Amino acid sequence: MKQVTFTLLAILLCAHSFAQDGTEKSQYKKPKNESSGRPPVLYITTSTGINNNTGLVGVGIDVPVGPKLLLGAGAGIGTWGDKIYIGGKYFLMPGHTGWAFGGGVTHNSGLQNFTDNLETVYGNTEQVTLNLNAQTNVFLAAYRYWSIGRKRINKFYLELGWSVPLTANRFDQTDGDPISSNSTATMNLLSPGGIIVGAGFSFGVR
Repeated sequence: MKQVTFTLLAILLCAHSFAQDGTEKSQYKKPKNESSGRPPVLYITTSTGINNNTGLVGVGIDVPVGPKLLLGAGAGIGTWGDKIYIGGKYFLMPGHTGWAFGGGVTHNSGLQNFTDNLETVYGNTEQVTLNLNAQTNVFLAAYRYWSIGRKRINKFYLELGWSVPLTANRFDQTDGDPISSNSTATMNLLSPGGIIVGAGFSFGVR
């Protein structure tokens, strides 16, 4: 996971260098909703939520590639193992605030030898062991950003979206009596995918 995360960060830094050259050549104009001084070179984000891009708790970076566009990547910890993502956001107004829409790809590492008490085909509840398989998802989301602080380069945001799994086989049972269809439906519901509800802070770095 560390190698993948470092690769994603390297891609973003390269994209930022390219975008910064373009921005300097086009004489970037400061939006009205941004403080005086040069715009942030990147944002460091922390976030949480349901099907959140970086899991239950995660960190990431967003790199401006224009006054309305961010490319991002991050990693965190979730209920389905470690989670990484890469994606982008397009803002309706410059300054990386207000409404934005975006999408990307997430990947959960899964968990081996996960134990839980689940209903079996025999109608009783007992402890079973499952392997939660690695899962890749694509997502689309809407974001609402608010500038906070005196410098107005830091942001608080909310996220609402939908995530679609690309992995068909989400888990395998390795021990215990076979689980019931109700338990299978429950595990599928708990796996990555479905509605996204998230919140986070984005700290601008100049």
